Amino acid sequence: MPDRLDKVTIALERGNIFIDWDTRQALMARLLHVGTRARIRDSFQAVGATSPVELRPGQRAALLQVLDDWFADDDGSAPMPEELFTLRDALAEEERSA
Repeated sequence: MPDRLDKVTIALERGNIFIDWDTRQALMARLLHVGTRARIRDSFQAVGATSPVELRPGQRAALLQVLDDWFADDDGSAPMPEELFTLRDALAEEERSA
């Protein structure tokens, strides 16, 4: 896969966050069985790796909650990928400054 398609861009108010495709897939799996977060999954699926993922404020807040829960539930079996800590921190900063 070419480099430009190996990264997913997530557009945030303070700048873009980049995650690799494997991290995106791990996140999508985490969102798979949670119906209320389907719109977040839809946003990621709609753009793939060709355009930035743009999330509405409510989606960003829900994604932050997913990442916080994932971090808190880490039992070592499926740890949160390191790249998602950067995303989590950026989402938390946006929420604090809102």
